[in-house]
Amino acid sequence: MRGFSPKWLDLREPIDAASRSPHLAKLPLRRRAGSGVLRVLDLACGTGANLRYLAPLLGGAQEWTLIDNDPVLLGALPGRLAAWAGTVNARLSADGGQAMRIRAPDFECRVCSRRLDLVDDMDKLETAGVQLVTASALLDLVSRQWLQALALSCRRQGVGVLFALNYDGRICIDPADPMDKRLRELVNRHQCTDKGFGPALGPASAQAVRQLFTGLDYQVQVQPSDWHIGAGQASLQTLLAHGWLDAAVEMAPDEVRQLQAWSSRRGLQIEASRLQISVGHVDVAGWLP
Repeated sequence: MRGFSPKWLDLREPIDAASRSPHLAKLPLRRRAGSGVLRVLDLACGTGANLRYLAPLLGGAQEWTLIDNDPVLLGALPGRLAAWAGTVNARLSADGGQAMRIRAPDFECRVCSRRLDLVDDMDKLETAGVQLVTASALLDLVSRQWLQALALSCRRQGVGVLFALNYDGRICIDPADPMDKRLRELVNRHQCTDKGFGPALGPASAQAVRQLFTGLDYQVQVQPSDWHIGAGQASLQTLLAHGWLDAAVEMAPDEVRQLQAWSSRRGLQIEASRLQISVGHVDVAGWLP
């Protein structure tokens, strides 16, 4: 799987947090024992944004295992978590080996990280004893075959699931541009190319989660978690527009001049604080009745 830069992850974290559904996040754990330790497995954790969002929301005693294959992102975890802890009235300390402990008034987390290739080492993914498997902005990158293997593993262990911020193919930009529709078509085609897991689900990821987990007797709920990126978020808009341009050119190299012209027009609008961007995402939660 292609990696993501810490800069991109840092820029998107606030908009991710503002877009997610806090109600949906709690549904897979409705039967959680009040005094028990909640064990969470976070796939493709990046620099820990999913933990930072969920840990205060879920509360109580928690144990997190953070999985990623990027040593740069895993190496950034302690610093990112330490900086965040100060913002939520928490203390971060070592807890033996490479584990960390975060203590706050309303929650306490033991956190350990593990480098694991989710493409080649799925058989090493341990879900025994886990109550929640979660991922953010991952499933639109994986194949249906990979997702089916994950679903079967979760079903065998009776694990609840929460998959946030799955891109669903919608891009809306204001003011509109004649090239927007074509750009969106090319970006969505690119989303379905192989990202390392086989042909990616792309915009169909949320629908695939619903089908696969419902077929395994899960209760599944879906809620929108759209990005709304305002004119004051120029850095994020710029990175997003550049990423879309690269993806579109890869799909249609013969249209590079028209696509670059689109990018130039959008760049001027970003500089003038005239652009509003919405990107469709979906959160999906599942649990066994």
